[in-house]
Amino acid sequence: MRVRTLFLALVCTLLTSVATAQAASVTLGTDTALSVDGTSYTLVSTAPDYSGLMWEEKTPGSGDYKICLCSMFAYRTIEGLSQYLGLSELETAAIWVVTGWSTDGPEHIFSTLGWDVGTNFLFSDPITEPALLSIDDAWVSFTLGSTSYTLSSLAENYAFTDDTTHAGYQEGWDFFAYRTYFKTADGFDATKAYFQDVVRGQIVNNLTNRATFEINVLPEPSTGLILGFGFTLFAAVQRTRR
Repeated sequence: MRVRTLFLALVCTLLTSVATAQAASVTLGTDTALSVDGTSYTLVSTAPDYSGLMWEEKTPGSGDYKICLCSMFAYRTIEGLSQYLGLSELETAAIWVVTGWSTDGPEHIFSTLGWDVGTNFLFSDPITEPALLSIDDAWVSFTLGSTSYTLSSLAENYAFTDDTTHAGYQEGWDFFAYRTYFKTADGFDATKAYFQDVVRGQIVNNLTNRATFEINVLPEPSTGLILGFGFTLFAAVQRTRR
């Protein structure tokens, strides 16, 4: 009984240390570059050059462009992985990607950079409806070999300063509440205008100038070896007691 108690205490201690050791963060500044499969990319082109990865037409065929927040989020996670691992070059064939952000923005970015949608780029299952996304869905998991790196967007990336004088202001609403309303409500009203005029531009600035992600890494080989040794030792002790 004493051996079992000591073993369980060891496991609990190890699991606690794993949870602490595996959590990290990475912060990206402005004008960061990225190299994937030998091609270099920058965060966003300068208008009126709309060739950059972040641009999309407001209405197909209109020639009126905007920065795609979903694409920016996806692109920044790739930069975050590169910075965290200290890699100057990423190879799409060696990296499997899964994301909880279920819009076409991540799909556009990853397919443009060389990932094969449906093969080494996938959406999580089950998936949240695109119009109902929350901060809990703002993550991308990259798997290299036997290790996965999950980058989750921090709430500060979606923080903004309210304009209480604007007709569409809603007390207590965050970015995701305004976004869901914008995506689901019929027509165009003051609240949708608030999202466009007040909220959206600030989030663009956040993701452009200072984007921060929490990183969780699984597994940690050394911890796995220790736990495996512990279970083996426990089994051996149990056998000798019989």
